[in-house]
Amino acid sequence: MDAAAEAGAWHPEGDGYVPKAGDGVVVLGDNHIVIADGNGGYTGANSSTGVVAKQSITGDFGAITGYVDTSKLAGISGGSTYSQANAKALASSNLVAEAKAKNEEVYQKKLEEADRNQKIRVRKMNEEISKLDLERTGDRLQLIKAESEAQQAQIDDNIL
Repeated sequence: MDAAAEAGAWHPEGDGYVPKAGDGVVVLGDNHIVIADGNGGYTGANSSTGVVAKQSITGDFGAITGYVDTSKLAGISGGSTYSQANAKALASSNLVAEAKAKNEEVYQKKLEEADRNQKIRVRKMNEEISKLDLERTGDRLQLIKAESEAQQAQIDDNIL
């Protein structure tokens, strides 16, 4: 932050500065920095999730410490031409593409897991209904067979 301040690029939160796509956003005190997308979202990275693109800086980090006007650090005078070029470069960058691909991969895995869990729940409900029917009719042999099949299905669920 000191180098940014010396270059006139540092803007503490609340000074009226509106971050442009590509600007640095300092969060978590001064412990983390993400890249603004110009619309309130960001691209960032950490060791557990890798590169991500998210919709809300404040939604994920809470209070913002301040902004770094990267155009001033790069020696480019600010302006809308720079902002538009920077936004286009950011949108088409490999980081954003990687983040979108990673987010899609995580989404697909969660969707598959939810589908699998739903199938297990439906199977278990059907097993319970069958057991109740067999108990009601008194067919002990079929009840034992149904319980055995249910146990095998549960083992199969845990293996998959």
